[in-house]
Amino acid sequence: MICAQRKKNLADDDDDQDDDDDQDVDKKVDKRVDKDDDQGSDSDDDDDDDDIDEMFRKDKKKGIGALIEIENPNRVVKKNIKAQDADVNVQVELTRREREEIERQQKEVHYRKMHEKGLTEEARHDLARLALVRKQREEAAQRKMLEKKAQEVSAAKKK
Repeated sequence: MICAQRKKNLADDDDDQDDDDDQDVDKKVDKRVDKDDDQGSDSDDDDDDDDIDEMFRKDKKKGIGALIEIENPNRVVKKNIKAQDADVNVQVELTRREREEIERQQKEVHYRKMHEKGLTEEARHDLARLALVRKQREEAAQRKMLEKKAQEVSAAKKK
């Protein structure tokens, strides 16, 4: 018996809800028909039409997407600039890596120039080593000349 009463109550509730929904739709349609008949130049009519259209819209966002508009901060929007609109005189700011690369190249060129002039530590060491090598070669050349003279003198004595 309780089940039968519940079923009857549920059926009555469904009918009441259907009636309420039908009444809401009828009211909205009546407003539209009245506005079409009036065709006044009031701006309020246009606003009401927009409100009604928004109510009937099926593609409404659900959840918090409808409340909050979220923008992706990582999204990069490409800015297309026409050639005629581009400003040629604007200086482009270099990235950190590009600046460091340019500085490194400038330092390298400066070091080579200083090295050629002999003003760097490495150049001084190279020049000192070169001086030692020249001195050793001169001594070796003098020894060879002395040995040749000694051989000539000994060859002359044998004859």
